[in-house]
Amino acid sequence: MGILDKALDKIENKITKEIDRGRKRLDEFVGDVEEGIGRPLGNTVNPNNPFESVPDPDNMRFPLEDDTYKATVTFTVLEEKYTGNSQLVSETIQKEKESQKALEDAKAEREENGETPPADIVDKTKDFIKQSMSNVIAPKTVVAGKTVTLYMPLGLTFNDNVAYRNAQLGQLGATMETGMGIAGAMAQGIGSFIENFSGPKAAAGDDLAKLAAISLGKKIPMVGAEAAMVAQVTGGVTLNPNERAIFDQPNIREFAFNFKMIAKNRVEQNQINAIIRHMRTELYPEDIVAPVGNGEKISLGYKFPNKFRIEFAYDGQQIPGLAKIQPCFLKGVDTVFNATQMAFHDDANFMEVDMTLRFQETRALTKKEIKEGF
Repeated sequence: MGILDKALDKIENKITKEIDRGRKRLDEFVGDVEEGIGRPLGNTVNPNNPFESVPDPDNMRFPLEDDTYKATVTFTVLEEKYTGNSQLVSETIQKEKESQKALEDAKAEREENGETPPADIVDKTKDFIKQSMSNVIAPKTVVAGKTVTLYMPLGLTFNDNVAYRNAQLGQLGATMETGMGIAGAMAQGIGSFIENFSGPKAAAGDDLAKLAAISLGKKIPMVGAEAAMVAQVTGGVTLNPNERAIFDQPNIREFAFNFKMIAKNRVEQNQINAIIRHMRTELYPEDIVAPVGNGEKISLGYKFPNKFRIEFAYDGQQIPGLAKIQPCFLKGVDTVFNATQMAFHDDANFMEVDMTLRFQETRALTKKEIKEGF
């Protein structure tokens, strides 16, 4: 091989190495984009690094990209803004007091002069004040805020239940339950008891006579309970309280959602951290503080935490057959790190995070809401 051929081989080998190196760098870049370092859904570009994304603070989601699992649940913050002005309320109340005093003074002055004050002047003033108050305390407005979209977890549970309480009708109530009026019930119930206590059945030790003795014993002053107990022990019988279940109220529904989040890359890990921080923030109330001097402040109360709207979807469509949920308060956020293994990512983030969200609807349901799809 001549000198020229050797030189051409060296140049070809060098070019081949450069091509291979370029292909490798290109493959690494494409791989980064496919892994979500580019600009995945639900994120914005990091201005300091165009090839890295940061969580979108208003529309968070996990996982970022998963076309194989299309069922999702979205939690939307509902911020209630109250448009009433407390200062105007105080001023209106003060005006009401001043107007009332002025009316009383005008009425007394007219009476001294022998005049009769208009009968409706007080009512008209009260109506004016009432209207002023209604204008001051305006209805609240609800604004939808940040959203968190997560995969739909396993085992969705909807607990619909109502509360009943027990009531004791007693002998008289049980008689009335049969349809007999109160007069007839008293005549039949109490009358039969007296007859059993004093009639021939009592002498024969009849069970009804024994129950009559227990009932009468409870009414004896001072020793009624003891007398009734003796009658029960010696007679071997006891009164039937005729207990019945009575509807009390519908219970407010509660919901729990369990999520396991394992990040595939740095962007998803940032999203997980942002979601947990957001949910924990919305769990707690906001302080109502007042200055006390020297730059110090004290907490006097709390503003209600925001509510959440919870929506389920499959491939962007509402899921038929799944009941809707009314606006809810977030009652609890339980976070477990590395439940199955103690492992970390290279940037010291946990390998896996389990999050449980517990919600409670703001009010109980009735048949009307069930017919509307709740």
